[in-house]
Amino acid sequence: MRDWRESDLAPWAAMNADPEVRQFLGPVLTFERSSAWVLNFQDDLDRNGFGFRAVQVRESGQFIGFTGLQLLDDAMPFTGVYRKPGDSQHASAADQS
Repeated sequence: MRDWRESDLAPWAAMNADPEVRQFLGPVLTFERSSAWVLNFQDDLDRNGFGFRAVQVRESGQFIGFTGLQLLDDAMPFTGVYRKPGDSQHASAADQS
């Protein structure tokens, strides 16, 4: 994982223009929209110290996608907590309500 680079824009835009890639993510994106996302992703990284990062093949440096975390507002209708079945020691607040 790493910060975004200008060289990521073309492969990132190609991914977002592919209907198969975008099948469960919404409509395909233009190059301009994909580029704007990258700028926003990097701004979030710079501002918060976390966000969506570019992913590359370690040996070649080839861009292959992205991963990361995003701030959610209080209006989200769920709690993102994972608990192994039978693990009552680590029950979440959602389990106790």
